[in-house]
Amino acid sequence: MFSFLRKIFIRVLFLGGLIVALGMFFKIDNSKLQSGWSKIDFLKEKIAHYTSRSVDNEKSKQLEQGVQSKIVKNEVGDDEGQKEFSGTEDDLIVLINKERFDKNLKPFKKNNLLMLSAKDKALDMVAKKYFEHISDKRIQPWLFAEKNGYRYKSFAENIATDYLSAKSVHQAFMDSDGHRANILNDDFRDIGIAIVPMKIDGKINYVVVEHFGTYLKDLDSTTGYGQKNKLRCKVQKRKKKELSKMVHWQKEHNPKSKFLPDLEKINKEIDLYLEGCYKLKNS
Repeated sequence: MFSFLRKIFIRVLFLGGLIVALGMFFKIDNSKLQSGWSKIDFLKEKIAHYTSRSVDNEKSKQLEQGVQSKIVKNEVGDDEGQKEFSGTEDDLIVLINKERFDKNLKPFKKNNLLMLSAKDKALDMVAKKYFEHISDKRIQPWLFAEKNGYRYKSFAENIATDYLSAKSVHQAFMDSDGHRANILNDDFRDIGIAIVPMKIDGKINYVVVEHFGTYLKDLDSTTGYGQKNKLRCKVQKRKKKELSKMVHWQKEHNPKSKFLPDLEKINKEIDLYLEGCYKLKNS
């Protein structure tokens, strides 16, 4: 009898220990799982920052440029037999500034340098048959602004295709959170737009590029190395880092790139600006 009770007691202890061990295991496993989900959420936030929202270089802690997800969508509201684009770049600017007026924001100023910048980017996509913010040759969208003499403090790009009217493409931009954020960003001051035709399988299509920016002013020696100058210098430092990567990649993989002279010219301009930053900082 005693032996029987002892066996039962041992079995109860064993089962109890097993239950405790399993409980501990699942508790630990659950905490690891929770940690994993937290990391995934963090990565999703980081990815979203670069793919769907604009970034203002003055107020953002990272001082990075903003780029948008592209819009590729077949037309619904346009006439199927239509071949010509209905509307102009100026019509788009009017539509955009109306949105800003409704939100009590300052209107964008049409900037000739950004107009050239947007057109160069559109022509580059048409000539090389790509539709991305960054080309397969690793050319960043802001290069088109810089090479046309628009030295920016903040910059963003919206691109779209498959639209045949200013009204429909503008509505598509406004229906997209990231693109709308650029249009209604109160820290951008200038705008440039290009509408460029292209042929795909014999069908006429159009590429629309919108460039938004705020011009980077020269350093103000009267204010010293204050907050404004510090931010301007940070923008150039970040740009210098991106530029160095671009130059390195082009020389290694695309040594005959037509962009290399532009990259080297911009590189020298940034070096001069940074030289002024260092002098002002140390004075």
